[in-house]
Amino acid sequence: MLIGFAGFFGVVFLVVTIACELTGRPALGWALTLLFLVVLVGVLLRQRRAIVRAGQEARSASDAAVTRGGREARSRSGAPVPHDDGSRAAGGDHPAARADVRDR
Repeated sequence: MLIGFAGFFGVVFLVVTIACELTGRPALGWALTLLFLVVLVGVLLRQRRAIVRAGQEARSASDAAVTRGGREARSRSGAPVPHDDGSRAAGGDHPAARADVRDR
């Protein structure tokens, strides 16, 4: 959200800076504000990229822990192995997944 806000005002300050330059009014303050906004957008985009990359790495690590050889990880009894966050794969705890509930 902050990226869009800073980007919008960056465009506004670009237009104001160009208008001041063309009309001969002082534009240094506008240009410095524009520079600040451009640097801010760059920093925010870099942080966003790092956050997305960390999320993808965490997701691929948890997927690798759950799957083995392209199949879902299961215990010897055939029950799904729990994910790292404590939930169970394939809805093993869901009442509709139990055989006694499905057969009714």
